[in-house]
Amino acid sequence: MRGEETKLAAPSPARTSGPDKWGILPALLIALTAGCQPKAPEATAPKAPTAIPVTVSPVAERTVRRAVPTTGTLNGFEDVTLSPKVDGQVTSVRFDVGDEVKPGDVLLELDPTDYELNMRLAENEVVVQESQVSAARAQVTQAAAPLARVKANLARVESLPAASQTEKDAARSDVALTEANVAVAKAAVTAAEATLGLKKRALAIAEQRLRDAKLRVPQAAGGSDPRYVVAARLVSVGEMTRSFPGTNAYRLVVAHTLKLKLTLPEKHTPEVKVGQPVDVRVEAFADPFPGTVARINPAVDPQTRTFQVEVTVPNQTGKLKPGGFARAEVVVGTSNAIVVPPNALVVFAGVSKVFLADGEKAREVRVEVGDRGPDWLEVRGDLKPGQSVITSGFVQVYDGCPISVRK
Repeated sequence: MRGEETKLAAPSPARTSGPDKWGILPALLIALTAGCQPKAPEATAPKAPTAIPVTVSPVAERTVRRAVPTTGTLNGFEDVTLSPKVDGQVTSVRFDVGDEVKPGDVLLELDPTDYELNMRLAENEVVVQESQVSAARAQVTQAAAPLARVKANLARVESLPAASQTEKDAARSDVALTEANVAVAKAAVTAAEATLGLKKRALAIAEQRLRDAKLRVPQAAGGSDPRYVVAARLVSVGEMTRSFPGTNAYRLVVAHTLKLKLTLPEKHTPEVKVGQPVDVRVEAFADPFPGTVARINPAVDPQTRTFQVEVTVPNQTGKLKPGGFARAEVVVGTSNAIVVPPNALVVFAGVSKVFLADGEKAREVRVEVGDRGPDWLEVRGDLKPGQSVITSGFVQVYDGCPISVRK
């Protein structure tokens, strides 16, 4: 039995040297298993990207007005603050804020009592002095009356051969004394006339001070006759005014023509000229008001590198108010420009660009933005009139992407 067990455990030399049917089975199993595996999918070609529907508008060329924008404050053509030239109590006020006045109109009156008394006193002094001048002139006539007689006597004495030297000396003394009296009388007349001149000047001053008790609208510079408007009334009836320091009583402005003072950057000095038109805008009105460059400061402020321009703005309608804020555009000329619709501009990360419809693809073009209008935008870049810019579909459009133009 032990021998049989040994015989089963160890294969015989004949089985070992023959074909190994048990070694073939694993190979068959592997082959069958491989045949049952699913086939790998065949490779397919990538699909072409879908064309993005867009709308386009043509690139155009137009004449663009060039203007320099800035801001400023409107001022009256003339702006004066008036105060009485004399002291006194205000007895009447004739005009108030908003009233239109003209040169010569009386704005207010001061109590004239003291000035009337001073004028009457000066008039009396002039009358008295005139009588003194008349008396002095009469003295000259009286002193000169014997002069002809004593001169004739001197001539007679000197012609007499028998006349003594004493007689001749006495005749000469009479002539000299009479001439001296006439000279003294004439000097008195001169002094009296000088005093009369002083009295008359004092009277003129008194009369002027009486006139100054009425504050009047002054004449404008250059002899023109502008229409002033009362901008402020600073005194009331019963108030005391002083000539020094002066009490401000009224502020008047010339409002039918205004001045707009602007500050422009130094780089625009070659462009801005006297006589150029200016569009002036204020918040209260949508339409601009026309103005004209009247003066240009020849000096540049070294601190700000700017220069000042004064613009004259007609205001016959009175819509503009002195002291108001205004935006202005100084029109410096015109030039041709490439323009596109405003909705063609794309701004991303600080870069401005447009997309051209280049055949069936979009092409990106970077641009610089210039002036703009209600329905156009000036751009500077690689653009030509007649090209088409994309105006919609920017969410999906990129450089080189296929597009289809919607009608």
